[in-house]
Amino acid sequence: MTNGTIKGIKFVLTNDAQVLSATQGGYCAHIDCRTLNGVGYDMTLDDCDFESASGPCLGIGMHQNCKLTIRRCNLHTTLDASYNPHSGYRNLVDYGVIFCHTSTLATEINQQIVIEDCIGVCDEGRRSLWISTAGDYDIASGYFHYTLIRNVFWNNEQDAPAYDISSGLIANPMNFGNNNI
Repeated sequence: MTNGTIKGIKFVLTNDAQVLSATQGGYCAHIDCRTLNGVGYDMTLDDCDFESASGPCLGIGMHQNCKLTIRRCNLHTTLDASYNPHSGYRNLVDYGVIFCHTSTLATEINQQIVIEDCIGVCDEGRRSLWISTAGDYDIASGYFHYTLIRNVFWNNEQDAPAYDISSGLIANPMNFGNNNI
């Protein structure tokens, strides 16, 4: 978690043996840090590449007054639907290349994610981009919105676009140009 921009970095999460019993796992990057007194952050990942052989490329937990922008990034995961390395990540299966959830606290406001000009390809599973509610999030009182602009998310196993966005989350009217969302 940071204020500012991370640009031009390649993130790689390896699983050289490609085995289902791997003892380590997680995300290429995990952005999930509650800020002190809801101060928030404004963070951008720009022109980055993500390659994962052990589950999702990005895991994101939003919080109050936080804005995350993912721009011009390429994301690819080769092992997702069958990924189950150990009890700590038992449920981290079929999450796609990006998994983002709202804050777990229903009272937190001003949570924003912007994904623009990205390509995400997931070799296995049901989805490529997953934006979900979490914990006690209350759609009526909480505030979370997403903006998706000119993205291509694809799932090779399903041979189809693979967006999964929880109903009730607020789509920015500026959303456009995405493959069959």
